[in-house]
Amino acid sequence: MADKLLKNKYGNYVLGGEMVKGGWVAPPNASYSGESYLTDEHFKNVKESGINLLFGVIDPETHFDDLLAFFDECEKFGIYTVVPEESIGREDANIPAILKRIEIYKTRKCVVGINVWDEPGYDRIGIFSRNLEKIRPHTGDLIIYTNHMPLYAKDEQIYGGELSLTDEEITAERYEKFLGEFQSGVSPDVLSYDFYPFRHEKGVVHPRYFEQLCLSRRIAEKSGVPLWNFTQVTSWQRDSVRNMTYSEIEWLNNTSIACGVSGLNYFCYWTPKSRDELFEHAMVTETGLKTKSYYFVKKANERLACVAGEILGARYSGTIAFGDTAAPFPAKDNIRLFGELKQVYADGALTGCFENEKKRLYYVVNPSVTETRVIELLFRKEVEYEIVDGAERTKSKGNHIVLTIEEGKAVLLETIK
Repeated sequence: MADKLLKNKYGNYVLGGEMVKGGWVAPPNASYSGESYLTDEHFKNVKESGINLLFGVIDPETHFDDLLAFFDECEKFGIYTVVPEESIGREDANIPAILKRIEIYKTRKCVVGINVWDEPGYDRIGIFSRNLEKIRPHTGDLIIYTNHMPLYAKDEQIYGGELSLTDEEITAERYEKFLGEFQSGVSPDVLSYDFYPFRHEKGVVHPRYFEQLCLSRRIAEKSGVPLWNFTQVTSWQRDSVRNMTYSEIEWLNNTSIACGVSGLNYFCYWTPKSRDELFEHAMVTETGLKTKSYYFVKKANERLACVAGEILGARYSGTIAFGDTAAPFPAKDNIRLFGELKQVYADGALTGCFENEKKRLYYVVNPSVTETRVIELLFRKEVEYEIVDGAERTKSKGNHIVLTIEEGKAVLLETIK
């Protein structure tokens, strides 16, 4: 396997030389699903999908032998994993047992981190802080990972469900305060969140999508950690939340990258076992069969691979929002101009701006999921540029560049300094 999770000089994590593309959840063992899917066939499918990081479902406290078999399959196919260790979020955590497992994790090529909780509230901050103070000196290169709840969660969820203050969604001010206090008190190595903006009606985006993205990015920058998020693929309530179309998956990936996200996780790779929620089939069914969503994500990852290395090899400098961006874009987060770019003309466009020692990069996204758009970029002077559109690369010079971009897709424009 290539090098593990490394942070480059631009503050981005690079995983085996690639962008992080995670899958929630991994092929399960028998205790989770009634049948073990820890086989070459299923891990070969993970590799071919373009996913390079798996979030496991095997409980290390009760099925450690299965976890070791899971590691073997990951290493055989060059896939990495973040191990679930939610006992770290409990008052009665068995610290000696956790430390013993961590010593084993550090010997495995595939293990890059520890997942300590999903969507924690205020009630976990003190517990994490106390337990991690004992654990962190022993983790070596393993990252501490947790994933945050979205802005549309109920206000009471911020308090771990213990206080029912209101039945309203979290305000941006309260959410930002919580994220800041969590990052300061717990210090996870990334800021990760999930926010699923597409519901039943096609083409309609949740109005708080960019509010969530920009707010999270500000906290990540203040904390000095990379920003990761989740790309919605699968429904979780069949009557209101459906599976995504291909253009919607592209839209989620590309708008995230344009706003400074450097790690993408897909919800879901393997269809989770239904409890209170009713999942439609994810990329792979409960019995291991590939669905159309598998091929959607595979295609999106192939396109992403053409530009991800160049984006990770540059510093994010801000986002330009113009016209109809499908959801309101916060005015204070719109940088409007960058480098030699003078004007954008389009019905709507979103442009992520990046820079390294040699180039300025413009990640130009069509923020419509229903129509192809023509996006024109006008520069103050003639620039030497290269356009990366999937596997196609075109070099030219000029000060007026016209891009025709299909719904949800993005084109990378690089200008030479």
